[in-house]
Amino acid sequence: MIHRILGDRILDKLNKGKAIIIMGARQVGKTTLVRELFKDNDEVIWMNGDELDIQNLFENISSTRLKYIFGHWCPVKNIR
Repeated sequence: MIHRILGDRILDKLNKGKAIIIMGARQVGKTTLVRELFKDNDEVIWMNGDELDIQNLFENISSTRLKYIFGHWCPVKNIR
């Protein structure tokens, strides 16, 4: 039930030009919720923040660098 309520809220806010931040304690189902919402979407980029190369990619990140990274990977409108 909670997953459905939160999922509906997230999907309602999606693609409105703002970031969506999902916060919560460890092991409460944040990743499971997001994976379920986007399981059929091939345009989603999954990155594991525990991996050193991903940590290095986002260390000292700037908005210009973010636009470069996601502008080339992500075909979603308004990302560039």
